[in-house]
Amino acid sequence: MRQRRIDHELVRALAEAEINGCDLCKQDCSDWACDILSDLGVPEHLHSYTCRDLVCPNCEAGLAPGTWIQRCVLKDRSSAHFVARSIHTYRKNLTEFHEFLSCFPTLGLDHPVGAMINRSIKRFPIAALQGQQWIRAQRLERAEELTAERMLPPDPAKHKISQGRYNHEGQSTLYVSENVETAVAEQFDRPGKESDGLCGVQPFEITSLDRVLDLRGVSSRSLFYAALVFDRYLDRSVDHTSSWKPEYLVPRFVADVARRKGFDGIVYWTTKVFSAAGGSNLVIFHPSPDNYRPCGAPALHQRKAYWTSLGLGDAELVNYKIELVPTTSPGGPGSRAFLVYSGS
Repeated sequence: MRQRRIDHELVRALAEAEINGCDLCKQDCSDWACDILSDLGVPEHLHSYTCRDLVCPNCEAGLAPGTWIQRCVLKDRSSAHFVARSIHTYRKNLTEFHEFLSCFPTLGLDHPVGAMINRSIKRFPIAALQGQQWIRAQRLERAEELTAERMLPPDPAKHKISQGRYNHEGQSTLYVSENVETAVAEQFDRPGKESDGLCGVQPFEITSLDRVLDLRGVSSRSLFYAALVFDRYLDRSVDHTSSWKPEYLVPRFVADVARRKGFDGIVYWTTKVFSAAGGSNLVIFHPSPDNYRPCGAPALHQRKAYWTSLGLGDAELVNYKIELVPTTSPGGPGSRAFLVYSGS
């Protein structure tokens, strides 16, 4: 009887997707690595071979068949396998597409992956946003810079518009976040920038956006969509001190296709999770009074960073506080209003 050929690379990907940690980084480990391999149909005599490149996703320690591991709960394994299988299937193709765009940024449709995005994007998850409040923050050098106009989408005829994750240079869009912490973190948490300072904060009500491309990895049966989102081709960190930002090439191509297909914008997770800012961002492609309106006047906030030593060499813990700058309120002369957000 002919034995089934095992794709050990895929098995390793599926196994690592089930592992939350090992006995070197987690305390409550109750399974062996070989338990996962057996459940994936790997014969016992091949366990050592499969484990030769198997590592703990949490601490990157090498794993043996008899290593104690912490396994994800049963109900999460199917979705974990789906993501792992999608990345295994499309990683090479997406990497080649990224390298192609690095050489030919405007010729994405000439690449097979670019053509696939163009064909399949209409089947990606779509969100409808109505009556929701989102937050826009803008970095300020001085308090006098805060005006209602400053918080609106920039006019390319009056202001220089830099390239963003989902817009080209000179292309006017409206970037907003679902909470204050995320909106402020998007302005401050960049290499070479100060971690504290002044910013303006303006809430906006999204009145009507019917077709927003959802790139947060929500439920989808598309292996390609899952690979694009979960293998970090859309949310990689960028060196803002450099004018060359190759990490923006794939996201901007996706945005161009979405615009052409009639989407109103894109909703996506922030990359600033280390600042306790775990919310979503939204970019509106064609901002107009028909789809958003300001909620009240903009407010001046100050972000402060507090560093605490952990007693482990140079390691420090940072805690951020976002404070509403005191102003005279309608309550009467001399009255003050404060609002504090904190996160670490």
